[in-house]
Amino acid sequence: MTVKRKILMVLLGLILFLHILPFLIPLSTASQITDTPFENSRRLRIDGVELHYRTWIPDEAEHNPIVYIHGLGGSTFSWRNNIDEFVEEGYPVIAVDLPAFGYSSRQTGLIHSQENRSKWIFELLDYLHTTDIIHPGEGYHLVGHSMGGGVIAAMALDRPEDIQTLIFVAGSVLDNPPRVRSLLSYPPLKRTVSVLGEHVFFSKDRLEGILSSAYGEEVDEDTLEGYLHPFNIPGTGRAWGDLLSTSTAFSEEAVASISVPAMLIWGEEDSWVTLEEGARLENLLSKGDLTIIEGSAHTPMETDSAEFNDRLLEFLSGRDD
Repeated sequence: MTVKRKILMVLLGLILFLHILPFLIPLSTASQITDTPFENSRRLRIDGVELHYRTWIPDEAEHNPIVYIHGLGGSTFSWRNNIDEFVEEGYPVIAVDLPAFGYSSRQTGLIHSQENRSKWIFELLDYLHTTDIIHPGEGYHLVGHSMGGGVIAAMALDRPEDIQTLIFVAGSVLDNPPRVRSLLSYPPLKRTVSVLGEHVFFSKDRLEGILSSAYGEEVDEDTLEGYLHPFNIPGTGRAWGDLLSTSTAFSEEAVASISVPAMLIWGEEDSWVTLEEGARLENLLSKGDLTIIEGSAHTPMETDSAEFNDRLLEFLSGRDD
């Protein structure tokens, strides 16, 4: 056997090994989530998907409901600093965990398209309306952070008549190359993503680094634990394999067709979804208005919550009186 053939055989063996290796590393299996981490934790099963959500209802609701939708890796915990001021002003508030996040479903086989997320959340809101928990009146105020910006864009395209305003917080709406999704749908790569997620990226040290990057500053222990706990739920790694291979985004033409009044809140120092992307989104939206929080990074609703809340309250003021 020639040297060239030996090298070729070694390379083929290495490739075969790398294809098999991810399947040799065990992953946890999803089971029914029974945690009730918050006093107002509730669950609703929709088309086989169990959503964890929380509501804060004022004694006298004077305005239309605010709906919070988190970003990649977030949950209802991400909005902990953006509740009290709005409830005190008479806004019912709803926060929901998307599937594979927080305390919602971890089952495999889900298609995590923005269109499906829109459907799941609207069905939850319809349930809350028909059970007399909330009254949308002129429509919902939808607030979406990062990946959640794509969700509220999908909801605006699906049922614009049921939405009063859109608030994009560092909204990732346009960036999700189809080629990347195609690559991640290849079984060995998809399994590798699941393995890396469960055994590497979901570790405490790694998550601390990711959060510090998103925050633009060090995170405290309570914040780190609030984000870490949901990642330790069995089945999260497998669910993220589906998530990253089926998530979708929108074309510029689709976004440009949205006519709902929109506010865009961006951190000046955001390195995850840059300010340039905010300006691009503002230019596409016919009724979009970009506001910038100086010195803030990717999570202004957490790191600069006082200013964030003031800006949002000012935008909402008088819109549903």
